[in-house]
Amino acid sequence: RSPQTGEFSFGTFGEDTSGTDTDRLAERVFAGTCANDYGQFDDLISLMAPALGQSGLAILKAKFEALAKRPPVATKSETRTIIGYGSQGPVYEDDYKARNHTRLVKRTLAEIADASGDVDGFVALQSDDERTNPAIAAQIAQRLLDAGRANEALAALDQAPAEMRDGGRWPDWQKVRIDALEAAGRSETAQRERWEVFERTLNAEYLKAYIKQLPDFDDMEAEERALAHARAFPSFHQALAFLVEWPALDAAAELILARPDEIDGDHYWLLTPAAEVLEPKHPLAAILLLRAMIDFALDRARTKRYPHIARHLQTCAYLAGKIDAFGDHADHEAYAGSLKARHGRKSGFWNS
Repeated sequence: RSPQTGEFSFGTFGEDTSGTDTDRLAERVFAGTCANDYGQFDDLISLMAPALGQSGLAILKAKFEALAKRPPVATKSETRTIIGYGSQGPVYEDDYKARNHTRLVKRTLAEIADASGDVDGFVALQSDDERTNPAIAAQIAQRLLDAGRANEALAALDQAPAEMRDGGRWPDWQKVRIDALEAAGRSETAQRERWEVFERTLNAEYLKAYIKQLPDFDDMEAEERALAHARAFPSFHQALAFLVEWPALDAAAELILARPDEIDGDHYWLLTPAAEVLEPKHPLAAILLLRAMIDFALDRARTKRYPHIARHLQTCAYLAGKIDAFGDHADHEAYAGSLKARHGRKSGFWNS
């Protein structure tokens, strides 16, 4: 540590891997990691791993294992210092230091295990209870999978109870499981689960992976089936987002024209770009999205949106010239007239 700045310097290490240099470097990395109060030494171990080598990482591991046996000394109850208050009551300084000590040791030993390629060392750091957490199960399984241990990865994933993995709350768990199934030679199961995830979530990445595994010509049929499923998906906005992202703009326009009452004009972050991409070939669908945003902002007097929806109304007027028939929807003149009748006194909009 520099006495002038208080910062740590790691110096320059060449090809010499003598014990003295390795010990010295491990000591510096140890000191920096322990002094990482503000995140200034995040990822230090992975960055220094090539210079440390396996011998240096082993020295560093031994230092943190020794540190684990030296937790902060608990303060006597009558002299405990309160440093804050939480939902469970006062936060005591000695408790805070003890928790930080435990987290530091565990996190650092996990980083050392990863840098050393020690999958079993990483697994051993997780308690039996933690291994039932889908997120941690996925972390363990990914490391086992990277090490070519696909069946063990599947076993690790299975430690998370089924009721905890459901509902799409743990996307990493599902992704790693499918990768592990593929690596274990269970391609049919992997394909079935890719499709099931897509059906449940409309996640385009799973559909792309599913289609990529299909023989020629089967992919077109699968895509049509996927688009039909999306058009009937319960969440209108989730379906629209998928169809625009895919992209399947004809299907997106069909969705909008078939389910206009489900458009929520508050979803401007989705509707605005969707309208823009639909404008050239599907002007009526684009108009319906723009009208939904206009109606929402005016009905709820969202004054900050008035300049935006004023531009949307101008766009509607332009697009109306490209439409021969509005079907069951009001033409532009009738729609603009209804806005005047309902919101004629909102000068902030009309003068935008």
